[in-house]
Amino acid sequence: MNGSKPIKVSGKEENFANLKTQCYYKLADKINQNEMFVHCPEKIELALSEELEMVRLAKEVDVTKIALLSKDEVKKKIGRSPDYSDTLMMRMYFEVNPNKGKYSLR
Repeated sequence: MNGSKPIKVSGKEENFANLKTQCYYKLADKINQNEMFVHCPEKIELALSEELEMVRLAKEVDVTKIALLSKDEVKKKIGRSPDYSDTLMMRMYFEVNPNKGKYSLR
């Protein structure tokens, strides 16, 4: 859901502007720790790589919360919707909120 609040972790609020940003940060952690592998055709792999390269910090006035570029800004930069990276990001919901699903990447 657009504009969802980040999920509290161990009862503490995290410093994210929204749930999407929190999930993308969790995705980055999984990728950087080599805890994730995506098997897909080369065409999709190239598109996914391009989309993930666009996951950047937004230039916001409010510096108290971590925020990413909006989907509209990413669409303008790459000329299409970042559907592949959004799919992986949405999967991270079950990692940041393990009580909502019984499956995990662990």
